Amino acid sequence: MVFLDRLRSDGLSVFGRNEFFFQAAGLRNAAFEAGLNQPTVTIDAEQLLTWDPDIIFINYYDEQGQPSDLYTSPVLANLSAAKAGRVYKTPRLDPASHEAPLVWMWMTMLAYPELYHRDVRGSILEKYAALYGKSPSEADLDTIVQMAANGGSRYYREMFGN
Repeated sequence: MVFLDRLRSDGLSVFGRNEFFFQAAGLRNAAFEAGLNQPTVTIDAEQLLTWDPDIIFINYYDEQGQPSDLYTSPVLANLSAAKAGRVYKTPRLDPASHEAPLVWMWMTMLAYPELYHRDVRGSILEKYAALYGKSPSEADLDTIVQMAANGGSRYYREMFGN
């Protein structure tokens, strides 16, 4: 797995540290395993191709970077994750906050779709009601789980659609 913090034509940034939310979801960070242990590290496409991750997550706050960018790239479309349709924009949830269990659940389901099935949308509704005293609408849930960006990625509509 690789977590892209930023996806641009002039360079890529990845999370180098082995963040707890990767470990909680049972994921191995290829950047960390390659010896990068900084919060964010700039790499080139060649490095990403060398790692050839089976799953790629794109940070939710990178408004420009989309899974479709990898699927249509003449270079990055050769990645195993892109070929398998396993590139995902992370949900609009903060993995370093009280929303973290929702992020772990989301990542785990995508990493191990044959083993782990949960109602993430229902869990978001419950968590938001408990934390914020309100419930998101179906359209809000689609925004939170990045349905527009991820709808074409493998497993996504089945797991996170309404």
